[in-house]
Amino acid sequence: MTTELFSALLGIAMPYVIELVKTLLKSEKKLYGFVIAYVTSILAATASTYFADDFSLQSVLSSIGAILLTSQTMYNLYFKNSNVSSKIQNL
Repeated sequence: MTTELFSALLGIAMPYVIELVKTLLKSEKKLYGFVIAYVTSILAATASTYFADDFSLQSVLSSIGAILLTSQTMYNLYFKNSNVSSKIQNL
């Protein structure tokens, strides 16, 4: 599996992870959600390239782009208007 494909698959799961982190940190402000989304995406991209033995600046940046693009697409298409977000917030 290529690093970009793995990053795209991570991006699909990122809206759930981001919502869970926001719930655990009890952040209500949009700015905190924005920062949490970018920090978790950067950490996931760095970890995925490190464990794929492809740790270079170019691969980390491409993984960050793939994760951010995929996670924002998944959030806007499926997660934003679903009941999953409210269920995670009620944990």
